[in-house]
Formats: sequence, structure tokens, C-alpha cells
Amino acid sequence: QMFDLFDKDNNLGLIFPETFSPLERQAVWGGNLLGCKALLEKLRIIGDLPQDPVFPVGNMFWAKTDAVRALFALGLKQDDFPKEAAQTNSTIAHCIERCWTFIAADYKFTYKKVFNNVLTPVVLPDKKRVAFYVHFNKNNDHAISDTDLQSLQVYRSIFDETVFISNSPLNDEAMEKIQPLTSKIILRKNVGFDFGGWKQGMEEFGYDRLKEYDEVAIINNSTFCPLYDLKSVFSEMESRKDDFWGITLFPAIKEKKYLQSNGITEHLQSFFVVFGKKVLQSGELKNFFDHMGDSNNFINAVKNGEVALTAYLRKCGFTYSPYLMESYYICNYLNDYRLPYTKPLSLVQIGCPFVKKKAYDYMPEIERIALENFVEKMGKKLN
Repeated sequence: QMFDLFDKDNNLGLIFPETFSPLERQAVWGGNLLGCKALLEKLRIIGDLPQDPVFPVGNMFWAKTDAVRALFALGLKQDDFPKEAAQTNSTIAHCIERCWTFIAADYKFTYKKVFNNVLTPVVLPDKKRVAFYVHFNKNNDHAISDTDLQSLQVYRSIFDETVFISNSPLNDEAMEKIQPLTSKIILRKNVGFDFGGWKQGMEEFGYDRLKEYDEVAIINNSTFCPLYDLKSVFSEMESRKDDFWGITLFPAIKEKKYLQSNGITEHLQSFFVVFGKKVLQSGELKNFFDHMGDSNNFINAVKNGEVALTAYLRKCGFTYSPYLMESYYICNYLNDYRLPYTKPLSLVQIGCPFVKKKAYDYMPEIERIALENFVEKMGKKLN
């Protein structure tokens, strides 16, 4: 496919992957600007350099030989490179890494960033699965959005049954649209938020009946329709043999003000969590919901629900992991604990199937444009 891109565009000289999200902060000059200028001057490439460079971070790329020939003709020798001493910056290698696009441009070649969007068909193991999907409409217009209906259609291909729980009133038109995509509809007041809805859904479904299933998922409608094939997600996570799993992992932090506690413990973020047979057979999921603290506001819902759930099951001895362990590292590395809201593109680029709807309330305009352009390249759209 790389060669096809080169064949279609004679001016295209350099192709490299989108920057791996945990390395975003390294996609800068990083103290190498003067060294890069000196290297380019040796190549007789003179001119102003941009504030931020665009380059193949990690120095992995595809190139036409004519686009980069000048560097190899410069005559650099082994002695021009410092001896290996575990250097992490400011060597000629770091300068070369940042100069490829400028070398190509001097020979009238362009560059293109690409990402892996090749779909591999996945056949899931024959397991019995049920989802509890909590819906909330902040507009209170008694309707259901197109993206929520599209999500239900996707979940229908994964789960044998989907219990739809709405914490908002729905009109007849919305109910007619939902019914063919779900096995049961529960209408309730927004008491206890998502976890209150999941608790009621499981109680009405029956905990004994849950034990007949191999996997149970709790999902809410805080995200747009999945961008990637969820069958691939399930296939990967089932191969890990964890007792329960989610998509992203929030790291432990010492922040005390938000939850009015001693800090926030590590936890799977609850917009999409799946429990396996071992958890279901143990009865501990029922025990958690039976003794869950009251959630009369959103902060208590996070504290008593999302954060407490992972902590409780971990204490019970169950194993877990996120689909995107990188989410944990990116939060820590960027010191950004609102990552799904402020930098959703970083997650999508590493395979996150979900974009939070509230990201539109928090992400900068430049992030929104980049996100929508990226999603468009995938052949998708955010409604």
C-alpha cells in the first residue's frame, strides 16, 4: 500500500506513521534546532525553520531514494556519530531524525502521515454475552440520537441480549426505534446516575440468570458510535484471560479535592467494562451493587461507582487490564487526567474505538479539527 501511494503521487517522497501518542512531547526540536540548522547548511539547505518540526518520530519511514539521497551523499562516517553512552537527545542522530522532511522538500518532494486502518476480519468465540446499556439525554427532548442508535446496532452484533436502560424520558418515536435493537427496555428516573441504572437493570434481569452468561458488559451512551471493529477488541481482551476489562485505565493520583477523599485509586473507566465468567459466578458483582454507596450527585457516582468498582473487584482477587494500556502511560506522561476529553485524537490514533461526546466541551479547536480530519480519513464521522 505504501508503494501504491508513491505510484499515485510523483511528488510524494516520504511516508511515515502518525506520532505514537506517548511520544507526542518528543515531537519537537527538543534542543536540536541549532544542530539541525548546521546539518541542513552542510546540505546547502538554507531557510527559516518552523516553530515545530514535522518528522518521523522514532526515525521509521518509507522514502523514495531521490527524496533523501542528499543526506547519504554528504559523506557522514562512523566517526561523525558519538559513541553509544545511552544518550537520549542532542546527537547527530537526533538531528537527522528531524531533518528528513526538509531534505525531501528541498528536492520538491512532499510527505504524508499514515496510520494502520487495515481491517482484519475477526470471528469471536461462541460465547453468551449480555450488555446493560444506560442512556441519558441531557437535552431532555425525549428523543434518542442517531449515534446512539448506531451504537446499539453495533452492540447487537456482539451481544446476544442488550438491556436498554434510559435515565431520561423517551417518546413513542424513540421507543419504536429502540425496540428492534434491544431485548428489554427500562425507563427510570436518573437516580444514582449510570451505576443506579446498571444496578436496576441487573436486578430486573436477575443475578442468577447472569450466571448463565460468559460475559456481561456495562456500557453508557457517553461516547459516539465505535470507530473501530469491536470484535477485534473482544478478541484481543479474551486472549488475555483477565477476569474483567475495560477500554482505558485511569492511574492512581493523590488529588484529594475532586472526590473529597485521600486520592483517586487506579480504575477502569466505566463507560465500557466487561466482566467474565469468574466474576459472574462469584456473586461479587451483586455484592458490590447491593452495598454501593448512594450517589445523589455526579461526584459521588464517580467515587462510589466507577472508582470503587475496580478497587472492590481487585480486593476480591480478580485480575483486570485495559484494552489500551497506553492510556495509563499517556495520562501520566502528559500529566493530563482528562485525556478522553482534552486529547481524544491521541486515543483514537492508538486504536481507541470510542470518542467521548463531552470532548466537544473540553478539547481545543485545533484538536477538534485534527480529530475530525483523522476520523474522515478512516471513512467515519462523528455525529
